[in-house]
Amino acid sequence: MEVLKKTIILGIVVLITLCIQTIALPSNRESKIEDRKLPEMKTETKTEVKIKQEWKGSYCGYTESSSLVIKDKDQWREIWAKVYALQLPKPDLPEINFEKDMIIAVFMGEHGSGGFSIEIKDIFKTDKEIVVEVEERKPDHGSIVTMALTQPYHIVVISISPLPLDIRR
Repeated sequence: MEVLKKTIILGIVVLITLCIQTIALPSNRESKIEDRKLPEMKTETKTEVKIKQEWKGSYCGYTESSSLVIKDKDQWREIWAKVYALQLPKPDLPEINFEKDMIIAVFMGEHGSGGFSIEIKDIFKTDKEIVVEVEERKPDHGSIVTMALTQPYHIVVISISPLPLDIRR
């Protein structure tokens, strides 16, 4: 029994000694850890894209939710006519230089009341794409809103880019 007690005590002393040596790092060991360089992480650049012109409203001819990128005058004429299909007289088609610019249009679809809106909140360019952040707003339950069919939309003109677009709703 005495031998067992001595063996247990010796084991505890060895264990405590090992723990103390592990915890107490010498000062030169600590500085070597701090001096280690981590690999550099490449961060993607994010550049704001300027909106040159914009149109937005609550009433248009688009009854389905959609996102469009317009890169030529014929497509622009067709979309402008549909956007203003419910308005008389129709406004003149704005001149866009499609050699320098392109158009992004977002439509929320048709809703049975007012209180709905859609907005392009941010457009920025990364190394790989142009990101378009879109925010859709809906009225809170029980809100007082107009009782009319609405079709919210937002259209913007930006500089043309060969990068793909990521439209985030």
